Amino acid sequence: MQLPVQALLYVCAEGWHDWLRGIKGAGDAVLRAFDLCHEYGFPTGSEMCLHKGNRHLLRQSILTLAEHHCRSLKTNPVAPTELWDRYGKDKTIGLDEVYETYVDYIPHYFEDGMPLSLMLGGVFMCRKGSTDWVIPQQKYDGSDVCLRQTICGHARQTLYISPEGRMLPCMSLSSADVQYGYPLIGEAGLHQGLTDSTYMKLIDTRVDEFFRTVPECGECEYAKICAGGCRASALSAGDTLMSPDRACCILFKEGWADKIRSAASRSAEAAAARAETAPPA
Repeated sequence: MQLPVQALLYVCAEGWHDWLRGIKGAGDAVLRAFDLCHEYGFPTGSEMCLHKGNRHLLRQSILTLAEHHCRSLKTNPVAPTELWDRYGKDKTIGLDEVYETYVDYIPHYFEDGMPLSLMLGGVFMCRKGSTDWVIPQQKYDGSDVCLRQTICGHARQTLYISPEGRMLPCMSLSSADVQYGYPLIGEAGLHQGLTDSTYMKLIDTRVDEFFRTVPECGECEYAKICAGGCRASALSAGDTLMSPDRACCILFKEGWADKIRSAASRSAEAAAARAETAPPA
């Protein structure tokens, strides 16, 4: 069995990865690692953190990753950690700027032939070589079908175990103090952790219960579309796990979802038309 290899890359152009890592040549080393993984048959994926200094390099970075056989990429803005506040705060990017970057880039993604599978935050996802795309945060169709679903489908399918053995809904919680309220497998045991624990309570919380707990979300016109958004995103914005996901609020209430939908629809249709008229390979 050949397991996939995932690497964090802070944009592979103009030395930004080296700058953030503090090691000259770090970016080139990651690209060499991708090449070696490909040579030995290991699939690779990458995650990329955006800020004011590197946002204009998104297209170039994606093409470079594809050239080095990277199969997938997930992007997000840099998290406001203590170290980032100390060394990179002047480069912090707002959500409007992030969404603007995505809207501007999406047509290029289809022009370039969908060179890898791409997840732009939670606002655009498309498989390599495909013109089928989705807005992941647009989870439901606006009907009551969402109410008995769990607040995080990913957490229901994937258990994250932290380096010290804590059972967490996702990796994002491993840098937050809230993690200390979750069970250690070595103390509680896997059986208790999966039957009666803070971990199980969260991953089994239903959308209707969340709406009762967070009336702001339950009364929102987009409630049955985003279902409150992402719990980790809400936490990273300085709120609690059971708070509105402000990134989702901006996405839908400020019209960014419509802009993304328009850019993706037009560009995907054009890419599909080009494929139909292209001569046989």
